[in-house]
Amino acid sequence: MLLFRFMAAGSGFSDGEEHMLPVLSNRVTVHRSIPFAMTEAGTRTVLLDTLWTDLQQARNRHLWVELSSRPIEYVVAALPALFTKNGESATQRATRLYAVALADFIAQSRPDIHRMLTGLTTTADSADNHKDDLLARHPELKQILLAESPWEAQAANEAERLKALSQLFDKASADIHRQTAIDRLRDLQTPEGGWAWFKGMPANRHITADVCMVLARLQHLTGHHPHIQTMLQRAVGYWEQCIRKDVEALKEFEHSTHKKGYITDNQLHYLYVRSLMQGATSAEAQADIRFLCERAALQLPQMNMHSKALAAVVLQTQHRERAAATALQSLLEHTVATPEMGRYFDSKRAPLSSRTYRIPTQVATIEALHQSSDTTNRDFIDEMRLWLLQSKRTQMWETSRATTDAIYALLISERPTAHAASSVTDTTNTLHFSLKKGRRTLFSDVSSAKANAHLAGHALHGFDESAELQADHLILSKQGTQLSWGAVTAQYTLPASAVTAYATGWQLKEEWQVKTEGTWQTVDITNTRLRVGQHVRRVFTLTAERDYDFVSLRTARAACLTPSQPLSGYFRTNFTHGYRAIHDASSDFFFEKLHKGTHVFTEEYLTTLSGTYHGGITTVQCVYAPEYTAQTGSATLWVE
Repeated sequence: MLLFRFMAAGSGFSDGEEHMLPVLSNRVTVHRSIPFAMTEAGTRTVLLDTLWTDLQQARNRHLWVELSSRPIEYVVAALPALFTKNGESATQRATRLYAVALADFIAQSRPDIHRMLTGLTTTADSADNHKDDLLARHPELKQILLAESPWEAQAANEAERLKALSQLFDKASADIHRQTAIDRLRDLQTPEGGWAWFKGMPANRHITADVCMVLARLQHLTGHHPHIQTMLQRAVGYWEQCIRKDVEALKEFEHSTHKKGYITDNQLHYLYVRSLMQGATSAEAQADIRFLCERAALQLPQMNMHSKALAAVVLQTQHRERAAATALQSLLEHTVATPEMGRYFDSKRAPLSSRTYRIPTQVATIEALHQSSDTTNRDFIDEMRLWLLQSKRTQMWETSRATTDAIYALLISERPTAHAASSVTDTTNTLHFSLKKGRRTLFSDVSSAKANAHLAGHALHGFDESAELQADHLILSKQGTQLSWGAVTAQYTLPASAVTAYATGWQLKEEWQVKTEGTWQTVDITNTRLRVGQHVRRVFTLTAERDYDFVSLRTARAACLTPSQPLSGYFRTNFTHGYRAIHDASSDFFFEKLHKGTHVFTEEYLTTLSGTYHGGITTVQCVYAPEYTAQTGSATLWVE
């Protein structure tokens, strides 16, 4: 800090002022990461030459190696997100019942997952209660403090959900929680069998459809609970009456127009629930189902991927194998696959939700492939499950739809070789590493006392000014065939002028524009002479290579620039929206969710001082998975 004082003195009096002038360091903190994932047994080499850019000028060097040997724990640990929802709507009460009943099923039929989650509960109650809270974990790897972001409440909620695991898997209270959830849901069921959205409202077929899909999947996964089955049968009876009226109207339309009609999403969901229940139906209901199945088979080319996947499940149940095979072939043709990410949809025909991304479509397709008698589909199922697990790496899944769908898909018809779950006592999938320089081993976690940390599924090893920083490659090894992931991260400081562009999981492009005669023109800012009072702006083009939750972008601001919008607040540009926070020498942009694809937004300034200034760098990072980061290089501004 500099203190400057100026005074004016006259005959017999004087006056003056003094101010503190902050002097910012010309060094900036650099984060560079290399994320990795292993789905097969063996070894893998990760070169570290891209982490360190200028060893002569680098200071305060740190290196971290983070390993997660059982990512499935993050998926199933999302169950409390449903259990802790105390909403009064029928769908919220149904998802709470789903969480309670599924937890009881896991405790009885999957002791390996039960023990794993019990270990998470112990961790959540211990002093290290942020170990499995991904949003708050490892602040040293992140460019912002959680308290600086709008997501402190979400982090607290995630920590509370981990603690709620103990309630979910407590055998003494499991029956009480389940019966309470059943009673609360039954309370919203109307005399005709349908469910009202809230108490006092009439039955609604769309709300009934949502609740029936949750309960039908629960029954299909865990077996038939008598009280749940009774509620479900009453609701389907109400729904059946609505469908009968639909079929009559559809037949009348076809008779009068001589054209084939189309089924609606609600009618398709009815067929889907019926296919999961597989119970006895009346002759009239069977006739309606056959009629709607015929229309669904004709409508397949016009359906989106989610509807087509549900239709494939229905058609297989109704023994229309040829139409079902056509639907499955079309679904697979719209997917892409990579060894690390698995198989997923990258098509506009797969519905994209602002809250659940493409998870419902992925889940419906997994179920359709599982229903198929074609054994070659097993590999496709494993690939699509892998994508779900990889999605959890960068997403919280705090919405009930995403959580219920994903857990359902990962647990139905699981086979031992799938990328889904591993026994807590089985250490074959434990991921180990060694830091090496040439042939010389600098560090090995196998011989380290820290190796036992892997048994909890997650480990973080840190290295500072020591011999390990000389490593030029990392050797990973494991014996299991299930998914493990991690990242190696370097952190150090460099002069701002020495920082170069870098990206992992992102593409970040920054352009400068100058306002001339009312229009914005892109310029090479380093070779452009600006004038005091001129309007300039930065255009950020951010391309996400996958779907992300909790993204922060920090852009440093030259001292000669003043934001045209000096107040912090919510902003929206095209399909991108978030929160913008203004600081003395930088601006932060916070996005709760960013879909895969390209997002463009701007920051406008007014030049206020003449001279030569450093423009600062821009860094973007997924706070939920900080190994995915990108930054721009530096620029010089000349102002006359």
